[in-house]
Amino acid sequence: MRERIPVELIKHYEEKLAYVICDRCKREIKLIVFCRHQAPIVFKATCQHCGRTNVYTFADIVEKDPEFCEKLRRAKEEAIREITLQHLEQLLDNIFRSLDKTIKEIKKKLQ
Repeated sequence: MRERIPVELIKHYEEKLAYVICDRCKREIKLIVFCRHQAPIVFKATCQHCGRTNVYTFADIVEKDPEFCEKLRRAKEEAIREITLQHLEQLLDNIFRSLDKTIKEIKKKLQ
């Protein structure tokens, strides 16, 4: 599922919004994403100037600020890595607790 961008963030960074080029009138169609990695692989967009609706891919997206997009991508990867590490630590902790409990039960049965 794609992440939703808060409206306040879009308004604040409107000049950084990505766009695609209309096939008919060759004008910009603003999107509600900043970067390619935030958009679906294939999507429809309607030109607000001539009204033409067309299908585009994420490769058609023009990023206005590639440096900003790189920072966003890195921040997202770092957050995912952090969550994954926390999840792994919790999982290992649960495994060790379960093993400890099982070992104690086996010791009781052997006595």
